[in-house]
Formats: sequence, structure tokens, C-alpha cells
Amino acid sequence: MFARATLGDSTEQEVRRYIETAYCAPFDKNGWVYEDGALSIAAQKWLDIGGSCETIATEGEPAPTVSCKKEDGPIIECALLRVVRRSEVRSYIEKLRRDREVRCDDGTPVEGLGVP
Repeated sequence: MFARATLGDSTEQEVRRYIETAYCAPFDKNGWVYEDGALSIAAQKWLDIGGSCETIATEGEPAPTVSCKKEDGPIIECALLRVVRRSEVRSYIEKLRRDREVRCDDGTPVEGLGVP
């Protein structure tokens, strides 16, 4: 994951710490890391339903609850799918393609995703 990260204004150490805290530790805690280092597709599915939701509160009123569900579109985030087992990625992509054509956000061919 770090090899594909862009540092921007952050140091290498800050980016590594972020990846460890935001991704690696939760994936490991949930049992989504195989002994060979590949990830389970469960990690991608967790990201699919996760994320932050923005709400706007009116003065004097609580912020409304909004759905975090992402809109279904043809472009998916593929960064994590590079380190998920290929067989699991293929099954995941096949299910997505039942409803629509699917492309990676960075132009990577979906057929090339996953690790053996």
C-alpha cells in the first residue's frame, strides 16, 4: 500500500503510520490478512460501506443522520484490490458487473487486479 501512496506534505513516517492505523491494524484485527500477506475481499467490502459522511447542522438543531452508502457507478476504487487474492477479486468484479460495466478509478484494467 505504501509503494503506491503519494506523500504530499506528509513525511514517509506519517504516511506509513496512517496506513498502519487506518488500514493494516483493522484488517489484521478482523482476520482479513492471510499468512502470505494477501488481503481478504472482506477488507474491500468494509471500505465500500465505510467512509465519512458529511452533515450540515442548522443552528440550534442536531445534525441529521445521512446514509454513508456510496452511489453505484461504473468507476470503483481499485487500490486495495491490488493486494486482495485474485480469485476473490474476480468474484467481486463479476458480481459488480451484473448491474453495470466496471472500471478502475486509476485506469488499471480490472482483469489485472489481485495477487495469486
